[in-house]
Amino acid sequence: MVEYEIKDALLKKGCPVCSVLKKRTDEVLWWFEKENYHEIETLSKLQNNPFICERHKKDLLEIGNTLSVTFEFLIEKDMEFLASLSKLKSKKLSQKIRHSRFDTCMFCILEKDIERFIVEKFVAMLSENETKKLYAKSDGLCRKHLFESLLKAEKVNDISEFLIQDTILRLSKIDKLLKEFFHKSDYRFSDEKKGEEQNAWIDALNFYSTNKK
Repeated sequence: MVEYEIKDALLKKGCPVCSVLKKRTDEVLWWFEKENYHEIETLSKLQNNPFICERHKKDLLEIGNTLSVTFEFLIEKDMEFLASLSKLKSKKLSQKIRHSRFDTCMFCILEKDIERFIVEKFVAMLSENETKKLYAKSDGLCRKHLFESLLKAEKVNDISEFLIQDTILRLSKIDKLLKEFFHKSDYRFSDEKKGEEQNAWIDALNFYSTNKK
């Protein structure tokens, strides 16, 4: 299934890993809203990783007061946890707090697991010439997913070399356009017709960022 999604993403704009990752994480949030917000396995994961990062807080705000069930569970568990802390001396108190996970977002953990899975599948698919041809015609990987793919492919020299040389070619094209942009920015050549070099910085930005919202 994910192989089909990767091939489909290669035919569209943007980093294919970012694209599939967004689709998959959106599905996780959709299922959380529809069913998992009160499901005991999910609630237990939230209890163990109760921190909610700013990005995922915005997603949860869109769900609304359905989350009252979720937070009732978390509040009660935290009241129990804090009550257990009140009986401890400072050293043991510190130890127990350090053993609890108070700064890890469950949704970020799930997202990272999905991301690793997609990168692994993508790299495996690059052993096929068909996928290499699709990739060469696509927008390519963002820098983050390029290096994650290279790490995953570290024992497969031909895939690593393919990704490295392909990326050098892409970056050389951006570099050439940027140089052309600065050339035309010079008042001596300002009358030359403007072209795609005006948007070269966007291609660079897309390489150095991700498609996450």
